[in-house]
Amino acid sequence: MKEKISALLKKELNIPIPGFLKSEKIKFIFQDIPTKEEVVLATKTFSKKEKLFFGIFTFLFLVTGAVLLWNINQDLMIERPIKGGEIIEGVADMPRFINPLLATGMADADITSLVYSGLLRPTEDGKYINDLAESYTVSKDNLEYTFKIRDDAVWHDGKPVTSEDVLFTIQKAKDVVLRSPKRASWEGVTAEIISDKEIKMTLKQPFQSFLENATMGILPKHKWNNIDSDKFALSYLNMRAIGSGPYKIKTISKRTTDDMPVYIELVPFKNFVLGEPKINKITIRFYQNQEDLYNAYKKGNVTSMSSPSPKMVEELLNNKTNIIQSSLPRIYAVFFNTNESKFLAIKEIRRALDTAIDKKGIIESVLLGYGATINSPIPPDSLGFVEIEKESASTTPETRIEDAKKILNKIGWKINEKTGFMEKVISKKETQVLEVSISTTDFTELKKASEMIKADWEKLGVKVNLQIFEKGDLDRNVIEPRKYDSLFFGEIVGRNLDLFSFWHSSQKKNPGVNVSMYSNSKVDKILESLKAERDNTKKIKLLKDFQAEIEKDIPASFIYSPNFIYLISKEVKNVNIIPPITASDRFLNVHEWYINTEKVWKIFE
Repeated sequence: MKEKISALLKKELNIPIPGFLKSEKIKFIFQDIPTKEEVVLATKTFSKKEKLFFGIFTFLFLVTGAVLLWNINQDLMIERPIKGGEIIEGVADMPRFINPLLATGMADADITSLVYSGLLRPTEDGKYINDLAESYTVSKDNLEYTFKIRDDAVWHDGKPVTSEDVLFTIQKAKDVVLRSPKRASWEGVTAEIISDKEIKMTLKQPFQSFLENATMGILPKHKWNNIDSDKFALSYLNMRAIGSGPYKIKTISKRTTDDMPVYIELVPFKNFVLGEPKINKITIRFYQNQEDLYNAYKKGNVTSMSSPSPKMVEELLNNKTNIIQSSLPRIYAVFFNTNESKFLAIKEIRRALDTAIDKKGIIESVLLGYGATINSPIPPDSLGFVEIEKESASTTPETRIEDAKKILNKIGWKINEKTGFMEKVISKKETQVLEVSISTTDFTELKKASEMIKADWEKLGVKVNLQIFEKGDLDRNVIEPRKYDSLFFGEIVGRNLDLFSFWHSSQKKNPGVNVSMYSNSKVDKILESLKAERDNTKKIKLLKDFQAEIEKDIPASFIYSPNFIYLISKEVKNVNIIPPITASDRFLNVHEWYINTEKVWKIFE
């Protein structure tokens, strides 16, 4: 055998006989290996039974060898993402403004986040990475931010992104006529062009969350420059949007009856600065309401949806669906308008109303566990969050009601056994009935939670008037003029805890959002310090002091902080949801998602 191997090496491959083949060890190894002729001759002497066993043994040997080789091959290979696949996203909303300065609805925000890019992009660890910006610097006094734009940053139509585009976008965001929701965050900021690719932004005073401003989508000046601010909302560019983000609009399908959009198809932008996305197509389909979206998901017409109601989640889960959850920097509370209600101006009444609410019951019944109870304006998992334990939190609903009644009894309120309402005798001629109204939107979860709050307060003996409004009506005719006793509503405090807008006394009037009409000079100073403070240790101390003041004054009854919920096909990989401010933030790393893969040897990766 050794001689045959040696001859083959020398004759066929022109390789000299290796020295190791001449060794006694090799001779020993090969001397007992039978030749082909010996194997054939031996099998001829086998009986039928021996031939059967030999055949089975040979078959098992070959199969085992093949499996072993396959396993070795698999160990030497890795899976890597490749282009391909499609996501069909369902949204219970209709798009109007695919525009970073005007987007307010869910559909607008979703598509805007896919089409547009900012100078920076948030990451899951709470930091920021460069997007359109190649780099940025901050002055020592934290008043000047200078951004350098990437040389390879281009718009979907191929034109370069310049500092002119950034300046134009900021100016429009600040434009009073445009009425952009972004306007407040740019007040007191001036911007100036240094060069074609550099721009400097100057603040009047330090603002520790300013980098969040730099995540705002940038508009192409060459497309929007000739459109007056009062005509911005009417431009076709609000639908045929041109951005620099990971996806660009390919097709808009509309109904022939009313010209309303049915779906929008988006395809990868190959020149996206963070890399061309892998998924070949994202289709956003639009539905009139959550019920229609729910039915479409059940039928398989959509493969993903965000922010479904907790009830929908329980019904839609299956082995093909991933449910992704994340805490939201958002709180829901009953905000007490002490300027509108004489009863709510009394701290003890506010304390009693807060005590009576079964917050855990709301989490279980309304959110089905997808959220957390809160006693503070700072959401759980946020910097500086302090768990405020209340005696009523660990008691039964019945005990809470009794505790709340004791608070009211101490200040002269008694139950009228005939009417069941709390009353207080002011004089021989005047007896007051404790009466409060709750205003909220017709959104399903808020409406149901409001009904539970109303029921708890009625058990306490309060006469409650629940007022349900359509969202636009609530904003324009209730919140803006501050015409409510109490308001059950949500506040998005953001990644960097924008508490100033909600609790500083300067924000009591519209467009400020201090909806409790809260005024506390100590809190004002704390919030002013927080805006400028960059040291986390000092910020935590300030936030602790802030929460202590809020707990003492009870300007609101804080109910819950909901979870963000996203249903998506298990086929879609690498969906790492960055803790979102809004639902559209789920797309912040969409360029890293993939569906299709291929296997390659590690050495070729």
